[in-house]
Amino acid sequence: MESSIAELDTVVLNRRGVSIAIETIILVSVVIAVSIAAAFWSSGVASRYFQTEKVEIVHVSCIYSTDTWIISVSLKNTGGSDVRIGKCFINELEVDAYGEEVPEQGKSSTDLPKVGLLLSSGESASITVYIDGPGSSIGYGHLSPGTSINVKLITSSGVVLSRVVELVG
Repeated sequence: MESSIAELDTVVLNRRGVSIAIETIILVSVVIAVSIAAAFWSSGVASRYFQTEKVEIVHVSCIYSTDTWIISVSLKNTGGSDVRIGKCFINELEVDAYGEEVPEQGKSSTDLPKVGLLLSSGESASITVYIDGPGSSIGYGHLSPGTSINVKLITSSGVVLSRVVELVG
């Protein structure tokens, strides 16, 4: 029985494990695979995080017609996500009416819908702002040709687009 134990000890002692070179190759392969997986995961998280709204005011024009200033604001969504333009301000005061073309005396309005205007990525649109002309003793009646006003649009996520325009006569 002792001889069989001795033979078994000899077999066990002569037995070799995986060589150091193969162990190193396996370990390096696992580390590389985990690193690649982590890189793909983090780039996916980052791309979702950095999809910000980017809207540009391309052009602003103003005309005066029938006792009303008509200001046209051309926009383009140059970002990677959809944008909803939700509010319109003139000199830090919100317009009086949304979705309307004719403002009441001394007031302002815009054709921007009450629910806002959705711009898909790459899409362009135009928003028109109407301001009742001079002569009224209320609201915007104090404005006159040559006055510069600030037209400000705000997206649903709070991004502010602003442009100064001079009222024409």
